[in-house]
Amino acid sequence: MFIEQLIARDEALAREAAQRFVNGLSPLTHAFDCSFESTEDFGGKQAAFIDFFPTGNDLATDHKKFGGIFVRVWVFGEPKMAASGLFLGAERAEQSEPRRGVAFVRKSLGSALTQFESKEDFIYHTWSSGNFPWTTKSSRAVARQLEQFISFREESLDPTLFATIEARVAAAIQFLDSHLSVLKPIRDFGQAIIREYYSENLPVSTDQVVPRWPLQTPPLMATQTPPGRTVEIVM
Repeated sequence: MFIEQLIARDEALAREAAQRFVNGLSPLTHAFDCSFESTEDFGGKQAAFIDFFPTGNDLATDHKKFGGIFVRVWVFGEPKMAASGLFLGAERAEQSEPRRGVAFVRKSLGSALTQFESKEDFIYHTWSSGNFPWTTKSSRAVARQLEQFISFREESLDPTLFATIEARVAAAIQFLDSHLSVLKPIRDFGQAIIREYYSENLPVSTDQVVPRWPLQTPPLMATQTPPGRTVEIVM
C-alpha cells in the first residue's frame, strides 16, 4: 500500500506504490502521474505528501502552480494523521487568497462536488491555528499550506483504515478525472484563479462557471463581406 510507504517517508517505494495504485484504477480519461515530497519541519514535525495529478498537453505544466488541480495525500501531525482530497495548484500565500480560489473551484464544480462529498464523506472547512495543537513552530504556516484543499477527508492512521483511505483517494482521482472538462480550458481556469487570488479589493465574484476569457482579449471572429474580402471583428 502506498499509504504505508508515505508514512515511512520512503520516496522511492512510495512513488512506486503510488504509481502502481493509480495505474490499477478503472480506465481513466486522463493519464495520471505522481510525485512525493517530505519535510522535517511542518509546524516543527515531520510530514510528507504524495500528489496524483493529471497530465496532458491541455493541462498545467506544473501541477502545483496556477492552473493545477490534483489529489494530495498528506501525512502530518502528532499523532500522525492523513488529510487527502482535491487540492488547488497555486502559489503559497496568506490564508485569504487560497480560500477565494478554493471557493471559486467549489462553485465551478457545483452540485457534482456536493454529490461526491455526500457519497464519499468528504468535507470542506477552513483551517486555523487551533487545528494544530501539536505544533512546536508556526501553526499559522501549517494552516496556510492546507488552505488549498478543495474537498478532503481527515483520517487517523490506524492500520485497519489504510484500505479505506486508499479507496477514498481512488474515488477522488476518479471524480477529478471525470470533471476536469468542467474546468477546461485550463489556461482560462488558471487565469481565473489568479484573478481570485488578487481580487480582494474587488466585488465578490458571481460567476457560476469558469469564464472563458477572464484576463485576456476575446478571440477574433471572421465574417464574410463583399466577395473576395474578409474582415475580423471582436465578439
